[in-house]
Amino acid sequence: MDVVPIKVVLRQIPRTARGATIEYPPFGQVSEAARLGLSWQQLVDAYGGPIYDKASGFGESDPESPDPLLWHVVYLVPPAFADEAEALWPDRVTRLTEAALETFYDRRSLAGDMIVAVHFRYGG
Repeated sequence: MDVVPIKVVLRQIPRTARGATIEYPPFGQVSEAARLGLSWQQLVDAYGGPIYDKASGFGESDPESPDPLLWHVVYLVPPAFADEAEALWPDRVTRLTEAALETFYDRRSLAGDMIVAVHFRYGG
């Protein structure tokens, strides 16, 4: 199955007595066909899960992500899902090129640290 990377903007809702809330786009609104009949969580798990931005999370900022209430995460999803999500939430979902995915993964992702750690420990 072909997949494409999308970068999603997560919002942190101000703290309440129960703590902060993370707001995702309501991906359940994407058609069942584009979700391959799966729930959002099942779809995410089927394609490797999230790739979180390690360089700038909630409460942090940098030139690429200046708002401390926003956090970027990348998911691999079917192309039809990406098409619908981009159309529904153009300010929160962006399809990445292969080069942009590699840059995010190498320079900003938590996964990049794991690869470096494994390489350092076991060689490669």
